[in-house]
Amino acid sequence: MAFSNGVKEFVDGTHIHGFRDGHLLIASGAPGAGLDAQVVRRVATVDLAFAETCERDDTSDDEPTYPS
Repeated sequence: MAFSNGVKEFVDGTHIHGFRDGHLLIASGAPGAGLDAQVVRRVATVDLAFAETCERDDTSDDEPTYPS
């Protein structure tokens, strides 16, 4: 997730489950769990610049990178 204040956050082992009541729903596990997905976090969309389900790029020895 990239927040409108410039902060970026990667939440391992989760995926974007959907959008409800002005919040982005983040669920555990892989995408495709449907009704069995467990929502582990709600993020106010007003605070987000963007969010996507992707895999972390740990190919370098530096800080983890995020898709742009």
